[in-house]
Amino acid sequence: MSETNSYHTDNLDDYSISHDSNNDDAPYVNDRGDHYSDESSGYHVSEKVDPSSTNKKHVRRYNPTLEKKTRVEFFPTNTNHNSPIKNAITGTYQGIGGRLFRAGTRDEDLFFSVILATGELGQNAATLFYDSPEQYERHFFVKVSQDIKDRWLEKHNHAIYMLKNLQQRIDREANGGVVVVK
Repeated sequence: MSETNSYHTDNLDDYSISHDSNNDDAPYVNDRGDHYSDESSGYHVSEKVDPSSTNKKHVRRYNPTLEKKTRVEFFPTNTNHNSPIKNAITGTYQGIGGRLFRAGTRDEDLFFSVILATGELGQNAATLFYDSPEQYERHFFVKVSQDIKDRWLEKHNHAIYMLKNLQQRIDREANGGVVVVK
C-alpha cells in the first residue's frame, strides 16, 4: 500500500495516551456482549466487522471477582502480512479515516499485542491486539508488569508521532507543497 493514500483523519493530536496505573475501572458490556474499558481509544474503532467475528474463540481463565474460572472470548487477528488488525475484544477491524491498520507493518506499534501460545488452542497460537495493556489486563484477568507497560507506551507514542508526521506530509503533498496552519 502506498504511503500517500494512508492515514487520513481529521485530527491526530488527540491520539497520544498516557499511562495511569491507578485506573482500575471495571469493563462494561454492550448489547452484543463485547467488553470495553473506559480507556479504549476510540480512534481505533472501525465500522467494519470481520465476517468471521461471529466465530470467536475462547479459553478459560480464573476471574478473581467471581473466584472461579470463566470463559474468556476473543477475536484473534490473522497475522499474515497486510491482514487487517482487529480488536481482540470486539472483533472490529482497527483503522482510522477509512484506512485499516495492518498486521506485519508499523501499524502494530499502535496496539498492545499478545500471542496466546498456551496450547489451549492446539498448535495454532492466537495473536490478540488491544488498545492498551490495561485493556488486556481487564479482558484476561491478569497483571502486566509496569516495565512492559512503560516500554509499550514509549513504542506507542513513537508510532503516534510517526503517524502524525506522515499525515502532515500527505497534507502538504495534497496542498501542492503549501503548509496549511489550522
